[in-house]
Amino acid sequence: MARNTSVLLSEHFETLIDKEVSSGRYNSASEVVRDALRLFELEKEKIKYLRKELEMGEKRGIRKKFNPQKNLESLHKKYVK
Repeated sequence: MARNTSVLLSEHFETLIDKEVSSGRYNSASEVVRDALRLFELEKEKIKYLRKELEMGEKRGIRKKFNPQKNLESLHKKYVK
């Protein structure tokens, strides 16, 4: 359920919101704020995921036989098309 909340914004953010609404991308300041909060939530989830992955990597330790060139080639084949 939605509720009305009052937030104090700096001039910078007021201008940013006004520009977004004026551009036609958003119909209201509320839409801009909701979209920004969704992005904030996604960023927090990405950070949480990356921290978890870093912890797992640290627990695995250092690879003894690591070839950086072969690793780079493997990543390139997998992700660059």
